[in-house]
This record gives sequence, C-alpha cells and structure tokens, in this order.
Amino acid sequence: MEDFVYAVTVIADPDGATKGSRRCWGFELSFDEAERKVLGNVSDLFEFYYNWAVIERMPVGVPTWGSEGYKIMGWYEADYTTRGMPVIRKCEVPDHLKGMTNFAFG
Repeated sequence: MEDFVYAVTVIADPDGATKGSRRCWGFELSFDEAERKVLGNVSDLFEFYYNWAVIERMPVGVPTWGSEGYKIMGWYEADYTTRGMPVIRKCEVPDHLKGMTNFAFG
C-alpha cells in the first residue's frame, strides 16, 4: 500500500482580481500521475483563472504539524499568452509563496 498521496492544488495571482485564491483539485497515488494531470491541464485545472499549481506529497491519513514525509514535489505555471488552452510548464516556486507549505489543506 502507498504511504503517501500527491495533492494537486492551483493558486491564483495575489495581485489579480481573485487575490490569490486556491483550489485543491484532489489527490493521486503517484507523483507521476499527479504531474501528468498538471502538465496536461486535465479537467482544465487552471480554468483560465489560476496561475500556478503545486504538487505536495503527504502521508495518508490526518496530517499533523511536521508530518513525516511531507514534501513539495514541484511547481508549475500556466502560460496564457498562447492561443487556445494554456501551456503548462515546470517553474521555480513563485517569490511570494517561498517558505509556505500545506497548500492543499491551508
């Protein structure tokens, strides 16, 4: 049995009309599957609304502060300058989110 789940959360620009809102879309049992869904913008995760996504690895069950195994696995950004659906790329953590954790659960 997998000891971790991989949460997929999207986050909006804090300076935009949505003031940094976020939405956890759900969980996957593998990082590869979570990343595939983010990079493929499956189910229109970004909704022409969110700017970044983060994948977090967390232990199965009720998380506690400092849960063993918690880790931010990757950051992604949506490029809306292309025609049609946004292009999703890996990126560094946005400056305003550095040092923050637990995006899926707040």
